[in-house]
Amino acid sequence: MDKLILMLLICLCGPGLGVAEAGPKDGPLTAQAVLDGAAQFYHRRPVAETVLVRVTSADGRRTEQVGFRSRPERRQRDWKETHVNVELDLGDTVVWTDRDQFLGIHRLNATTYFETRTTDAQSHLDVLRETLPPLPVPQLDLIDGHGSGYTQLTPYAKGIRWSDRVEEVDAGRVRLRGRAESSVVELEVHPRSFRLQYLMIDVERGSAVIEVVFRTPDAGSRRGVLGESIEGRARVDALTDLRERAGDISPGFRLPDLLMTPVGDVPPGAGVIAGPGAILVFKSDAKGIDDAVLGVREALDESLISGVWALVVHDLGSGDFDAAMARVQQQVEPTPLHFSLSARTTLRRFAETADGVVVIIDDKNVVRGVAEIDPQQDAAEYVEQIRRVAGEPAIE
Repeated sequence: MDKLILMLLICLCGPGLGVAEAGPKDGPLTAQAVLDGAAQFYHRRPVAETVLVRVTSADGRRTEQVGFRSRPERRQRDWKETHVNVELDLGDTVVWTDRDQFLGIHRLNATTYFETRTTDAQSHLDVLRETLPPLPVPQLDLIDGHGSGYTQLTPYAKGIRWSDRVEEVDAGRVRLRGRAESSVVELEVHPRSFRLQYLMIDVERGSAVIEVVFRTPDAGSRRGVLGESIEGRARVDALTDLRERAGDISPGFRLPDLLMTPVGDVPPGAGVIAGPGAILVFKSDAKGIDDAVLGVREALDESLISGVWALVVHDLGSGDFDAAMARVQQQVEPTPLHFSLSARTTLRRFAETADGVVVIIDDKNVVRGVAEIDPQQDAAEYVEQIRRVAGEPAIE
C-alpha cells in the first residue's frame, strides 16, 4: 500500500471516475444512463477486478495494481438501496468492509488487525475513504455516487461535469468525457454491460496523467467471503499500526505462501508444500546446515514426516549467486532446492535474527514448530525436536 500511495502523492493531485454493467437497452445512450448502468453492476452481483494503475509525470512512469472485490447483500428491489461490501487488496495490506465495520490486516503480521465502525452520519464507504490515503479506485465512488450525479469518482477527480455525448470507440467500448476542478477525465466502458474498461485523468494539463485499466481475474476470485480471518489477532487502534513483524508466524498459524523459485532442474510440483513435513529455510551462508539436513532426512526415513523442502535465501550482495546455489545444492541433495531473494517475506516470517530454521508443519499445513538452525546442534537433536512436535495432538 505504501508504494502505491507514495507513487501517487509524488506525481499528482487531480481527478477520477469509473463504471460497470446494466442500464437502458433501447434508445441512444446518455452519460447519465451509462453511469447509472455502471453503478447498478456493483449492486446486483459479486464483482472481482484487477485495477492496473499507471502514472506518468516528469519523474517518469510508475505502475501498480490493486485487487478489488465487491459483494452486495440484502439486495433491494430499488438497486440504490442495496448495501455493497468491498475488499481492496493493496499488496501487503488487505482492507474490507462488513456492513458497518471497516477492517484490515497486514499480510506480514499475523498477530494484529484493525477495525472501526461507521457512525450515523457516515456510510461504510465513507469510513473506508476517510481511513485510507487517496487511491485511484473509482468503483468506491461509483457504488454510492448515484445521489451526487457521479461528480467525484476517485479523490483525483472532484467536481466532474460530464459531457452528455457518448462516443463509440469500437464495438466493445464507448467513451465518456468530463472536466473536473483541475483535470480532464475520459472513461471507457462496455456499451452493453457498462463494465469498466479504461480511465484516464489528465491532471493540470499534463503535470501528471493517471491511466487505469480494469481486468477480470479468474472466476475463483469471485467466490467466498470478503476479507481475511482475524481469529487469534489483537486489535490495533489505527490502520497505520498494521506493520510487518519479523517472526510473526509461530505454532498454530497456517504456513504462509512462500515465493519459491526452483534452482536447476526441479521436478514439476516440487515447490508445492503439502504436510506433514519440514521446510528448511536458511541463508546461503548459514552454518550448521549439514546436520539440519541430515536430521530432517532421518525424520523422513522414520516416517515422522512425509515431505522435506529446502528454501535458500540469498543476498545478492553476499557473493556469486551461481556458486552459492551449486554449493547449497550439494548440501541438501537429494532434496530439490528452491531459492528466494527476500529474507523479509520468508526467513524473517519465522525468526527475527536466526540464519536458518526448520519449520515443522502438520497435514493441514499448520505450523507445529519452528526450530532455529544451530551450528552446535547435531542431527539427532533435530530428529528429537521433530519427534516431539509430530507426537503432539493436531492443531485445529
